[in-house]
Amino acid sequence: MGARGPRGPHATDRPRLTVRGWGVTLAGIVFFLAALILGNRDLLTVACLLVGLPLVALMVVRRGRAELDVARNFVPDVVAVGDPTQVTVTVTNRARRPVAASRCRDGDEGEWSGGSLPFPALARASGRGLGRVRGVIRYTVTPRQRGIHEVGPLIVHSGDGLGLVTWERSYPGAQRLAVIPRVEDLSGDGANLGGSDGAIDRARLSLAGGTDDTLPREYRPGDPMRRVHWRSTARHGDLMVRQDEEQSDPQCWVILDNRMSSHPDFERSGGRSSRRVVSAGFEWSVRLAASIAVHAQREGYRARLVATADPTVLDAAANDRGGTQSAHDALLEFASMNLLGGLTHGDYAHELEQVMRASGGSRPVFAVFGSIDEDEASRLARLGVLGRPATIFVMRSAPGVEQTLTRAGWRYITVSETDDIATVWQEVTARGSHVVH
Repeated sequence: MGARGPRGPHATDRPRLTVRGWGVTLAGIVFFLAALILGNRDLLTVACLLVGLPLVALMVVRRGRAELDVARNFVPDVVAVGDPTQVTVTVTNRARRPVAASRCRDGDEGEWSGGSLPFPALARASGRGLGRVRGVIRYTVTPRQRGIHEVGPLIVHSGDGLGLVTWERSYPGAQRLAVIPRVEDLSGDGANLGGSDGAIDRARLSLAGGTDDTLPREYRPGDPMRRVHWRSTARHGDLMVRQDEEQSDPQCWVILDNRMSSHPDFERSGGRSSRRVVSAGFEWSVRLAASIAVHAQREGYRARLVATADPTVLDAAANDRGGTQSAHDALLEFASMNLLGGLTHGDYAHELEQVMRASGGSRPVFAVFGSIDEDEASRLARLGVLGRPATIFVMRSAPGVEQTLTRAGWRYITVSETDDIATVWQEVTARGSHVVH
């Protein structure tokens, strides 16, 4: 996962005097004033020398500026929170002058910069576009925060031999690194996500206005002809297909509440390149939702993430009737999930209900919420009879919410950000009559 930035450096600052440089300059000014007062030409000579040295150093540093190409890659290029990744920065000298060894850092953010790193000496380019001398800088970072982070740009320190002038120059080419949430392995609990075909399931399907899995439905463009139920087709006069065939490509829906209003402990975090709103409760919710999604993938389901503040993922999911998604792909969706101000693209519950009804049958639905009130519970109620199973994890709720959701078919589980995720999942499997052991 490498990137090459635009050609040519971009100065973040001009050359500036160091503490030593300012000291020499001030000493020169003092000697100059003393020479004027005392009329001593020797003092004037010393003053000119002291003032001139920093000026010469400034010119030398500006003239010796490097012209570098920067490329960067990570191993691994997708990393979980708390796991190390090795960063390799390759620099190529494009100038016809050598670059002296110095120090550098990879970006302004301390967590990602690698600290103060040695910058290798580079020989001058021997010809036009040929013989560019490359150097490699390696360091390891261990990300502590989930998200899509920008690493870079490379900032190289240069100065004169006397230590009078310093210059930090930035070279474009920042590279994004995906940091996925650390997930728990839920498969060891012996549970899968599928539902039984018992009387309870059929009653819930009937209440939802759906059909039994064995009943045919109307043919839709894209359905393979092997699904056609010929006896029903002859009876209705229209092509009908078997519902039970759809179960060979099941979906699992994971609803994640990413509204700031649901997580009052949020705060703004990160540097200039990755500024975002974070919350301990939300990060725990992401870990739980991601763990369930990965578990669903391993059980043979296509896990679909729905964010309460931005449910536009439903548009793509509604049109996607084939293909597979790996657990790795599912985790990348969670890496970029952020807290948002509120509903931005419509009612997620209504949209998800439409998608689930259009797909036929019922699918497992898992919802992870920070805070929930009666209005939110009312929106979720219809999903309770469409999901099999339908499980909701809630940190905080208004009075009466649990009763409303339980009556609608949801399994209601109270959680907190200090809970162990594996233990929470064991409670799910212990409670649910629809989770098969």
